[in-house]
Amino acid sequence: MVASGPESDDAGDRALPQAVAPTADESARHMPGLPRLPLMVAAIVAGLIAVAGGEAANEIIPPEIVHIHALGGDIAVNSRDTPKVVTQTSALAFGTLGLALGALFGMAGGVSRRPIRVSRIALASGVGGLLGAGLGVAVALGLVPIVMNVRQRYSDPPIWYGIVHHLTATAPLGLVAGLAFSIGWGDRRLILRAALAAMGGAIAGSVSSDIFSAIAFPLARTDSPLAETMTSRFAARLLVTFGTALALVATPLPEEPTTS
Repeated sequence: MVASGPESDDAGDRALPQAVAPTADESARHMPGLPRLPLMVAAIVAGLIAVAGGEAANEIIPPEIVHIHALGGDIAVNSRDTPKVVTQTSALAFGTLGLALGALFGMAGGVSRRPIRVSRIALASGVGGLLGAGLGVAVALGLVPIVMNVRQRYSDPPIWYGIVHHLTATAPLGLVAGLAFSIGWGDRRLILRAALAAMGGAIAGSVSSDIFSAIAFPLARTDSPLAETMTSRFAARLLVTFGTALALVATPLPEEPTTS
């Protein structure tokens, strides 16, 4: 005869293995709604800082005097389209972009994970900002003279040429942004995937910017190191910073440690 009643139910329950829900380490949990929110904020602010820095470079660096041959003789005019001026302006513009990406994405990583530590945020933003600014300046100084030389040889270079040199300039800056974010997050397992994802996002944003700008701003010479209109430069910076942020948002985090 099969026993029934509360006692038999309790005995049956005790006979079954009890599943223990794994509990994530409290120190590894990220705050609700993050890191999407701080990454999007970092992308907006970094884009605005980069635009402001690029526009300031146009004011700080004076034009160069060039001589144009005309019927009446040589005419001296001020020009901002010389290799020297474009290289210096690009160095400041990309240096500012790298500084903003590294510093702000480092902060975004630091505030995205509990417990929030000021020391970790300071380290991430400091390392990211210095690396980003240094790489931005170095890449521009090495790349822009080559680009300007090709532009002087070919009056109408193909669109892919502008795409290649822009993604070459922004790829290392995206890499630094991902590195800074992972330092702020505080998990070494995230470093490689975050750095590669952010670099891919920066490249995607740069390519999208070149294609979009060629269609929307056909007269702005968007294949140049820096486009000629502020609107096209603004679009270029924001697409790069948002591409970097979206790539990090889509990056899977390492599995958290569990306890039983």
